[in-house]
Amino acid sequence: MKKRYLALAFTLLWAFLLSGCDGFAEIEELIVVSGAAIDFDGEEYTVTAEIIDLQRGSQETAYKTFYLESRGGSISQAVSHMGRVTGKELYWGHASVFVIGPGVAQSSILPVLEWFLHDSLAAFSSMIVLSDTERAADVYSFVSPTENSVSFALEKIMTNYSSREERGSAAIFEIIDKCSADGVATIIPVISGQKNGGETVIAINGMAVFARDTISGIYAPEEAELLRLLLESHSGNVFSADTGEEVVHFHCGETKSGFEAEFENGTLTVDVTLEAELKLVDVDGDAGVLDEEFLLRFADSADQVLTQRAMNVLEKDVAVFRSDILGVGQYFERCRPELWEQIKDDWETVYGSALISLSVDTKVGQSGEASKTLTLARE
Repeated sequence: MKKRYLALAFTLLWAFLLSGCDGFAEIEELIVVSGAAIDFDGEEYTVTAEIIDLQRGSQETAYKTFYLESRGGSISQAVSHMGRVTGKELYWGHASVFVIGPGVAQSSILPVLEWFLHDSLAAFSSMIVLSDTERAADVYSFVSPTENSVSFALEKIMTNYSSREERGSAAIFEIIDKCSADGVATIIPVISGQKNGGETVIAINGMAVFARDTISGIYAPEEAELLRLLLESHSGNVFSADTGEEVVHFHCGETKSGFEAEFENGTLTVDVTLEAELKLVDVDGDAGVLDEEFLLRFADSADQVLTQRAMNVLEKDVAVFRSDILGVGQYFERCRPELWEQIKDDWETVYGSALISLSVDTKVGQSGEASKTLTLARE
Protein backbone atom coordinates (compact mmCIF):
# COMPACT_ATOMS: atom_id res chain seq x y z
CA MET A 1 0.00 0.00 0.00
CA LYS A 2 2.78 2.42 0.97
CA LYS A 3 4.62 1.71 -2.28
CA ARG A 4 1.54 2.69 -4.30
CA TYR A 5 1.19 5.97 -2.43
CA LEU A 6 4.88 6.73 -2.87
CA ALA A 7 4.84 5.94 -6.60
CA LEU A 8 1.83 8.16 -7.23
CA ALA A 9 3.19 10.91 -5.03
CA PHE A 10 6.48 10.83 -6.92
CA THR A 11 4.64 11.01 -10.21
CA LEU A 12 2.71 14.08 -9.21
CA LEU A 13 5.80 15.69 -7.72
CA TRP A 14 7.72 15.07 -10.95
CA ALA A 15 4.90 16.62 -12.94
CA PHE A 16 5.07 19.64 -10.66
CA LEU A 17 8.83 20.00 -11.10
CA LEU A 18 8.64 19.64 -14.87
CA SER A 19 6.06 22.37 -15.09
CA GLY A 20 8.50 24.97 -13.73
CA CYS A 21 7.74 27.89 -11.48
CA ASP A 22 5.92 30.00 -14.02
CA GLY A 23 2.31 29.05 -14.45
CA PHE A 24 2.73 25.57 -12.97
CA ALA A 25 -0.31 23.30 -12.75
CA GLU A 26 -1.75 22.67 -9.30
CA ILE A 27 -1.99 18.99 -8.36
CA GLU A 28 -5.77 19.09 -8.29
CA GLU A 29 -5.71 20.42 -11.86
CA LEU A 30 -3.79 17.42 -13.21
CA ILE A 31 -5.33 14.26 -14.62
CA VAL A 32 -2.84 11.38 -14.35
CA VAL A 33 -3.06 8.93 -17.26
CA SER A 34 -1.88 5.39 -16.46
CA GLY A 35 -2.28 4.07 -20.02
CA ALA A 36 -4.41 4.25 -23.14
CA ALA A 37 -6.09 2.12 -25.80
CA ILE A 38 -5.92 3.23 -29.44
CA ASP A 39 -8.44 2.07 -32.06
CA PHE A 40 -8.80 2.91 -35.74
CA ASP A 41 -11.91 2.34 -37.86
CA GLY A 42 -10.38 3.34 -41.19
CA GLU A 43 -11.26 7.01 -40.84
CA GLU A 44 -10.92 8.09 -37.22
CA TYR A 45 -8.79 7.21 -34.23
CA THR A 46 -10.41 6.58 -30.87
CA VAL A 47 -8.19 7.06 -27.83
CA THR A 48 -9.45 5.68 -24.52
CA ALA A 49 -7.35 6.87 -21.59
CA GLU A 50 -7.26 5.10 -18.25
CA ILE A 51 -7.23 7.77 -15.54
CA ILE A 52 -5.93 7.44 -11.99
CA ASP A 53 -8.41 9.04 -9.61
CA LEU A 54 -6.77 9.72 -6.24
CA GLN A 55 -9.84 11.40 -4.81
CA ARG A 56 -11.97 8.25 -5.20
CA GLY A 57 -9.51 6.05 -3.32
CA SER A 58 -10.61 4.35 -0.11
CA GLN A 59 -9.01 2.77 2.93
CA GLU A 60 -8.64 -0.47 0.94
CA THR A 61 -7.19 1.08 -2.22
CA ALA A 62 -4.91 4.04 -2.82
CA TYR A 63 -6.74 5.00 -5.99
CA LYS A 64 -9.54 4.13 -8.39
CA THR A 65 -9.70 4.38 -12.16
CA PHE A 66 -12.08 5.82 -14.72
CA TYR A 67 -11.92 6.22 -18.49
CA LEU A 68 -12.03 9.06 -20.99
CA GLU A 69 -12.73 8.43 -24.68
CA SER A 70 -12.11 10.84 -27.53
CA ARG A 71 -12.04 10.71 -31.34
CA GLY A 72 -10.07 12.50 -34.00
CA GLY A 73 -8.63 12.27 -37.48
CA SER A 74 -5.25 11.70 -35.84
CA ILE A 75 -4.09 10.55 -32.44
CA SER A 76 -2.93 14.06 -31.58
CA GLN A 77 -6.37 15.45 -32.41
CA ALA A 78 -8.07 12.84 -30.23
CA VAL A 79 -5.74 13.53 -27.30
CA SER A 80 -6.13 17.29 -27.70
CA HIS A 81 -9.90 17.01 -27.76
CA MET A 82 -9.77 14.92 -24.58
CA GLY A 83 -8.03 17.76 -22.77
CA ARG A 84 -10.68 20.25 -23.91
CA VAL A 85 -13.46 17.98 -22.64
CA THR A 86 -11.99 17.60 -19.15
CA GLY A 87 -10.95 21.21 -18.72
CA LYS A 88 -7.81 19.96 -16.98
CA GLU A 89 -4.28 19.14 -18.03
CA LEU A 90 -3.67 15.48 -18.80
CA TYR A 91 -0.35 14.17 -17.49
CA TRP A 92 0.93 11.36 -19.75
CA GLY A 93 4.39 10.95 -18.24
CA HIS A 94 3.30 7.97 -16.16
CA ALA A 95 1.36 6.22 -18.94
CA SER A 96 2.97 2.78 -18.87
CA VAL A 97 1.23 0.69 -21.53
CA PHE A 98 -0.55 1.61 -24.77
CA VAL A 99 -2.88 -1.02 -26.21
CA ILE A 100 -3.46 -0.96 -29.97
CA GLY A 101 -6.48 -2.58 -31.57
CA PRO A 102 -6.75 -4.75 -34.70
CA GLY A 103 -7.66 -1.75 -36.85
CA VAL A 104 -4.36 -0.04 -36.03
CA ALA A 105 -2.34 -3.23 -36.56
CA GLN A 106 -3.91 -3.95 -39.94
CA SER A 107 -3.61 -0.36 -41.16
CA SER A 108 -0.29 0.85 -39.77
CA ILE A 109 1.31 1.36 -36.38
CA LEU A 110 3.36 4.28 -37.73
CA PRO A 111 0.83 6.95 -36.65
CA VAL A 112 1.12 5.65 -33.09
CA LEU A 113 4.91 5.73 -33.21
CA GLU A 114 4.92 9.18 -34.83
CA TRP A 115 2.80 10.51 -31.99
CA PHE A 116 5.48 9.38 -29.55
CA LEU A 117 8.17 10.98 -31.71
CA HIS A 118 6.46 14.34 -32.11
CA ASP A 119 4.39 14.81 -28.97
CA SER A 120 6.10 16.00 -25.80
CA LEU A 121 3.31 14.41 -23.75
CA ALA A 122 4.43 10.85 -24.47
CA ALA A 123 7.12 8.85 -22.67
CA PHE A 124 9.53 6.62 -24.60
CA SER A 125 9.68 4.22 -21.66
CA SER A 126 6.08 3.20 -22.33
CA MET A 127 5.24 -0.14 -23.90
CA ILE A 128 2.93 -1.18 -26.74
CA VAL A 129 0.83 -4.35 -26.81
CA LEU A 130 -1.80 -5.65 -29.21
CA SER A 131 -5.29 -6.57 -28.08
CA ASP A 132 -6.99 -9.59 -29.62
CA THR A 133 -10.38 -8.17 -28.69
CA GLU A 134 -12.65 -6.40 -31.19
CA ARG A 135 -11.54 -3.04 -29.84
CA ALA A 136 -8.40 -2.20 -27.88
CA ALA A 137 -10.54 -0.43 -25.26
CA ASP A 138 -12.24 -3.77 -24.50
CA VAL A 139 -9.20 -4.82 -22.42
CA TYR A 140 -10.34 -2.38 -19.74
CA SER A 141 -13.29 -4.66 -19.05
CA PHE A 142 -10.86 -7.31 -17.78
CA VAL A 143 -9.61 -7.41 -14.21
CA SER A 144 -6.30 -7.93 -12.47
CA PRO A 145 -5.85 -9.94 -9.26
CA THR A 146 -3.27 -7.43 -8.01
CA GLU A 147 -4.02 -3.97 -9.42
CA ASN A 148 -6.97 -1.62 -9.80
CA SER A 149 -5.37 -0.21 -12.94
CA VAL A 150 -5.29 -2.48 -16.00
CA SER A 151 -2.33 -0.47 -17.31
CA PHE A 152 -0.30 -0.97 -14.12
CA ALA A 153 -1.18 -4.67 -14.21
CA LEU A 154 0.00 -4.92 -17.81
CA GLU A 155 3.23 -3.16 -16.92
CA LYS A 156 3.97 -5.76 -14.24
CA ILE A 157 3.06 -8.63 -16.56
CA MET A 158 5.30 -7.28 -19.32
CA THR A 159 8.21 -6.63 -16.94
CA ASN A 160 8.07 -10.23 -15.72
CA TYR A 161 7.51 -11.66 -19.21
CA SER A 162 10.29 -9.99 -21.14
CA SER A 163 13.16 -7.74 -20.18
CA ARG A 164 13.20 -4.39 -22.01
CA GLU A 165 16.82 -4.96 -22.92
CA GLU A 166 15.96 -8.02 -25.03
CA ARG A 167 14.85 -8.33 -28.64
CA GLY A 168 11.29 -9.32 -27.88
CA SER A 169 10.75 -6.11 -25.97
CA ALA A 170 7.60 -4.03 -26.27
CA ALA A 171 9.30 -0.76 -25.30
CA ILE A 172 8.36 2.16 -27.54
CA PHE A 173 11.92 3.18 -28.39
CA GLU A 174 12.81 -0.37 -29.47
CA ILE A 175 9.69 -0.73 -31.60
CA ILE A 176 10.48 2.57 -33.31
CA ASP A 177 14.01 1.31 -33.95
CA LYS A 178 12.75 -1.96 -35.47
CA CYS A 179 10.08 -0.33 -37.64
CA SER A 180 12.56 2.17 -39.03
CA ALA A 181 15.05 -0.56 -40.00
CA ASP A 182 15.12 -2.90 -43.00
CA GLY A 183 15.40 -6.65 -42.77
CA VAL A 184 14.02 -7.30 -39.29
CA ALA A 185 10.55 -7.94 -37.87
CA THR A 186 8.89 -6.23 -34.92
CA ILE A 187 7.48 -8.48 -32.20
CA ILE A 188 4.66 -7.22 -29.96
CA PRO A 189 2.90 -9.18 -27.17
CA VAL A 190 -0.79 -10.02 -27.63
CA ILE A 191 -3.17 -9.34 -24.75
CA SER A 192 -6.46 -11.10 -24.10
CA GLY A 193 -8.84 -12.06 -21.32
CA GLN A 194 -8.67 -15.48 -19.69
CA LYS A 195 -11.25 -17.05 -17.41
CA ASN A 196 -10.09 -17.37 -13.82
CA GLY A 197 -12.87 -18.59 -11.58
CA GLY A 198 -15.80 -16.26 -12.13
CA GLU A 199 -13.70 -13.42 -13.53
CA THR A 200 -11.95 -12.63 -16.79
CA VAL A 201 -8.38 -11.62 -16.02
CA ILE A 202 -5.93 -9.92 -18.35
CA ALA A 203 -3.06 -12.04 -19.66
CA ILE A 204 -0.49 -12.40 -22.46
CA ASN A 205 -1.79 -14.67 -25.20
CA GLY A 206 0.92 -15.01 -27.85
CA MET A 207 3.09 -12.68 -29.92
CA ALA A 208 2.20 -10.58 -32.96
CA VAL A 209 4.72 -10.24 -35.77
CA PHE A 210 4.94 -7.04 -37.82
CA ALA A 211 6.76 -6.71 -41.11
CA ARG A 212 7.58 -3.01 -41.07
CA ASP A 213 4.44 -1.23 -39.88
CA THR A 214 1.62 -3.75 -40.50
CA ILE A 215 0.83 -7.06 -38.86
CA SER A 216 1.93 -10.26 -40.62
CA GLY A 217 0.48 -12.78 -38.20
CA ILE A 218 0.20 -13.98 -34.63
CA TYR A 219 2.06 -16.80 -32.92
CA ALA A 220 -0.03 -18.83 -30.47
CA PRO A 221 1.16 -18.92 -26.84
CA GLU A 222 2.97 -22.24 -27.20
CA GLU A 223 4.69 -20.98 -30.36
CA ALA A 224 5.58 -17.72 -28.65
CA GLU A 225 7.55 -19.62 -26.02
CA LEU A 226 9.79 -21.10 -28.71
CA LEU A 227 10.08 -17.66 -30.27
CA ARG A 228 11.33 -16.35 -26.95
CA LEU A 229 14.01 -19.04 -26.85
CA LEU A 230 15.16 -18.06 -30.33
CA LEU A 231 15.11 -14.31 -29.76
CA GLU A 232 15.34 -13.57 -26.05
CA SER A 233 17.53 -16.39 -24.70
CA HIS A 234 15.00 -17.51 -22.13
CA SER A 235 11.51 -18.86 -21.55
CA GLY A 236 9.68 -19.54 -18.33
CA ASN A 237 7.43 -22.09 -20.02
CA VAL A 238 7.45 -25.76 -19.04
CA PHE A 239 7.82 -28.17 -21.97
CA SER A 240 7.02 -31.88 -22.04
CA ALA A 241 8.68 -34.74 -23.90
CA ASP A 242 7.98 -38.47 -24.15
CA THR A 243 11.20 -40.47 -23.87
CA GLY A 244 9.46 -43.74 -24.73
CA GLU A 245 9.71 -44.94 -21.13
CA GLU A 246 8.52 -41.87 -19.24
CA VAL A 247 7.27 -38.33 -19.82
CA VAL A 248 9.59 -35.58 -18.68
CA HIS A 249 8.62 -31.99 -17.94
CA PHE A 250 11.34 -29.37 -18.21
CA HIS A 251 12.12 -25.75 -18.92
CA CYS A 252 15.18 -24.14 -20.42
CA GLY A 253 17.70 -22.20 -18.39
CA GLU A 254 20.45 -20.33 -20.16
CA THR A 255 20.12 -20.50 -23.94
CA LYS A 256 22.13 -19.13 -26.81
CA SER A 257 21.01 -18.78 -30.41
CA GLY A 258 22.50 -17.55 -33.66
CA PHE A 259 22.50 -18.10 -37.40
CA GLU A 260 24.65 -18.11 -40.52
CA ALA A 261 23.15 -16.93 -43.80
CA GLU A 262 24.25 -17.14 -47.42
CA PHE A 263 22.74 -15.93 -50.68
CA GLU A 264 24.09 -17.71 -53.72
CA ASN A 265 22.64 -18.36 -57.18
CA GLY A 266 19.39 -16.66 -56.18
CA THR A 267 18.83 -18.90 -53.14
CA LEU A 268 18.89 -17.82 -49.49
CA THR A 269 20.03 -20.41 -46.93
CA VAL A 270 19.81 -19.80 -43.21
CA ASP A 271 21.38 -22.18 -40.70
CA VAL A 272 20.10 -21.54 -37.16
CA THR A 273 21.69 -22.86 -33.99
CA LEU A 274 20.15 -23.09 -30.52
CA GLU A 275 22.01 -24.13 -27.38
CA ALA A 276 19.86 -24.80 -24.33
CA GLU A 277 20.42 -25.94 -20.77
CA LEU A 278 17.59 -28.27 -19.73
CA LYS A 279 16.12 -27.89 -16.26
CA LEU A 280 14.17 -30.96 -15.16
CA VAL A 281 10.89 -30.08 -13.44
CA ASP A 282 9.02 -33.40 -13.09
CA VAL A 283 8.94 -36.98 -14.37
CA ASP A 284 5.84 -39.09 -15.07
CA GLY A 285 7.17 -42.64 -14.62
CA ASP A 286 9.39 -44.79 -12.44
CA ALA A 287 12.77 -43.60 -13.74
CA GLY A 288 15.41 -42.61 -11.24
CA VAL A 289 16.56 -39.10 -12.03
CA LEU A 290 20.09 -40.05 -11.01
CA ASP A 291 20.32 -42.73 -13.69
CA GLU A 292 22.72 -41.85 -16.51
CA GLU A 293 20.59 -43.71 -19.06
CA PHE A 294 17.57 -41.66 -18.02
CA LEU A 295 19.53 -38.43 -18.40
CA LEU A 296 20.48 -39.44 -21.95
CA ARG A 297 16.85 -40.28 -22.81
CA PHE A 298 15.77 -36.96 -21.30
CA ALA A 299 18.30 -34.95 -23.31
CA ASP A 300 17.52 -36.74 -26.59
CA SER A 301 13.74 -36.43 -26.30
CA ALA A 302 13.91 -32.78 -25.19
CA ASP A 303 16.25 -32.08 -28.11
CA GLN A 304 13.68 -33.52 -30.53
CA VAL A 305 10.81 -31.54 -29.00
CA LEU A 306 12.68 -28.24 -29.13
CA THR A 307 13.91 -28.90 -32.67
CA GLN A 308 10.46 -29.75 -34.02
CA ARG A 309 8.64 -26.86 -32.34
CA ALA A 310 11.29 -24.26 -33.09
CA MET A 311 11.39 -25.36 -36.74
CA ASN A 312 7.61 -24.91 -36.94
CA VAL A 313 8.04 -21.33 -35.72
CA LEU A 314 10.81 -20.59 -38.21
CA GLU A 315 9.04 -22.21 -41.15
CA LYS A 316 5.84 -20.29 -40.42
CA ASP A 317 7.80 -17.04 -40.42
CA VAL A 318 9.41 -17.88 -43.76
CA ALA A 319 6.45 -19.37 -45.62
CA VAL A 320 3.49 -17.53 -44.07
CA PHE A 321 4.52 -14.32 -42.31
CA ARG A 322 7.63 -13.48 -44.40
CA SER A 323 8.58 -11.03 -41.70
CA ASP A 324 12.19 -12.08 -40.89
CA ILE A 325 12.03 -12.52 -37.12
CA LEU A 326 15.73 -13.39 -36.90
CA GLY A 327 16.87 -10.23 -38.66
CA VAL A 328 18.63 -11.98 -41.56
CA GLY A 329 18.16 -8.97 -43.80
CA GLN A 330 19.61 -6.71 -41.12
CA TYR A 331 22.64 -9.01 -40.97
CA PHE A 332 23.19 -8.61 -44.72
CA GLU A 333 22.74 -4.85 -44.49
CA ARG A 334 25.37 -4.63 -41.76
CA CYS A 335 27.89 -7.25 -42.94
CA ARG A 336 27.37 -7.40 -46.71
CA PRO A 337 26.03 -3.99 -47.74
CA GLU A 338 26.75 -4.43 -51.45
CA LEU A 339 24.71 -7.64 -51.59
CA TRP A 340 21.94 -6.03 -49.54
CA GLU A 341 21.61 -3.19 -52.03
CA GLN A 342 20.96 -5.78 -54.74
CA ILE A 343 18.29 -7.78 -52.91
CA LYS A 344 16.63 -5.41 -50.42
CA ASP A 345 13.83 -4.26 -52.73
CA ASP A 346 12.80 -7.88 -53.27
CA TRP A 347 13.57 -9.06 -49.75
CA GLU A 348 10.09 -10.35 -48.91
CA THR A 349 10.20 -12.70 -51.91
CA VAL A 350 13.81 -13.72 -51.25
CA TYR A 351 13.11 -14.46 -47.60
CA GLY A 352 9.83 -16.19 -48.39
CA SER A 353 11.67 -18.87 -50.41
CA ALA A 354 14.57 -19.33 -47.98
CA LEU A 355 15.95 -22.77 -47.14
CA ILE A 356 16.16 -22.86 -43.36
CA SER A 357 17.72 -25.42 -41.04
CA LEU A 358 17.99 -25.72 -37.28
CA SER A 359 20.55 -27.42 -35.05
CA VAL A 360 19.70 -27.80 -31.35
CA ASP A 361 22.34 -28.66 -28.77
CA THR A 362 21.12 -29.42 -25.25
CA LYS A 363 22.75 -30.21 -21.92
CA VAL A 364 21.05 -31.38 -18.77
CA GLY A 365 20.92 -29.17 -15.74
CA GLN A 366 18.38 -29.20 -12.94
CA SER A 367 16.05 -26.86 -11.08
CA GLY A 368 16.38 -25.98 -7.42
CA GLU A 369 18.41 -27.84 -4.82
CA ALA A 370 18.31 -31.06 -6.81
CA SER A 371 20.86 -29.59 -9.24
CA LYS A 372 23.69 -30.66 -6.93
CA THR A 373 22.31 -34.20 -6.89
CA LEU A 374 22.22 -34.48 -10.68
CA THR A 375 25.71 -33.05 -10.94
CA LEU A 376 27.02 -35.69 -8.56
CA ALA A 377 25.15 -38.39 -10.46
CA ARG A 378 26.88 -37.46 -13.70
CA GLU A 379 30.27 -37.50 -11.96
